[in-house]
Amino acid sequence: MLLQQPSKHIDLLELFYFCLLLGFGGRYRLIDNGLAQLETLIQRLAIRLRQVRGEYPAALSALPPPAINTHQPSRLSRFLVFFTLSGTLMTGLLYIGLNIRLNQQTEPVLTSIYDLPLPEATIPAESFSVAHLQQVLQPAIEQQDITISQNADHVSVTLQGGDLFASASATLNPRYQAPLQALAKQLNLTTGKIIVRGHSDNLPIHTHAYSSNYALSLARAETVAQPLRTGLLQPQRLQVESAGAEAPLVPNINAKNRALNRRIEIIFNTTPDNSDQ
Repeated sequence: MLLQQPSKHIDLLELFYFCLLLGFGGRYRLIDNGLAQLETLIQRLAIRLRQVRGEYPAALSALPPPAINTHQPSRLSRFLVFFTLSGTLMTGLLYIGLNIRLNQQTEPVLTSIYDLPLPEATIPAESFSVAHLQQVLQPAIEQQDITISQNADHVSVTLQGGDLFASASATLNPRYQAPLQALAKQLNLTTGKIIVRGHSDNLPIHTHAYSSNYALSLARAETVAQPLRTGLLQPQRLQVESAGAEAPLVPNINAKNRALNRRIEIIFNTTPDNSDQ
């Protein structure tokens, strides 16, 4: 222990001593009866330091005794003290009174301010873009189930493919349901009329259900319009049409071309609709 060899560790003991005097109690502040043990340790350190360093030198001269003031305060000084204390007290009371009055007058104003309705946060409206539409329908585009074309003021989404409908049937291939639902969400970002137009090839048809290609194309267009109506906020925007075999994409010279001509077009505006103005 350092205290057993104070001469050898005198500098370190002095450092510990002054640290303890400055209040660095360490673990003694936490343990039971720690402050008493700390005081004992300080005294032991002081004794060891005096044993090594020697006693502190006595003062060169004794301090003179404090002078006793026999002067009595004058009446004026007592009045000034009283006046100062009274003025301070009156100022404090005046401040408290004015503060209370100010709070009473401002409370109705603050209450009315707090009762004001908060402005509603405005969320920027999402806008339509052909690029985003292509991104949404990209899986169907890659499978060549859907094509997208754009003109100056409208966009045409074409559903195509030999398996779009079964032969002489208006039952839609279930594979097209998901793209149509995604398309409906994008159509909600547009305005104006939405035309769903059916097309057929030039091979005549006459069945119990459909008397002509025109009737079959109209039924197929109506089938495509149904999932669009479900997803549209304004389903009345939809208009179903049939062009029959009157607008082929390619000449109906073989089975491949006839399959391309059997299609459904979904046409909508990309500019605001002013037809009602």
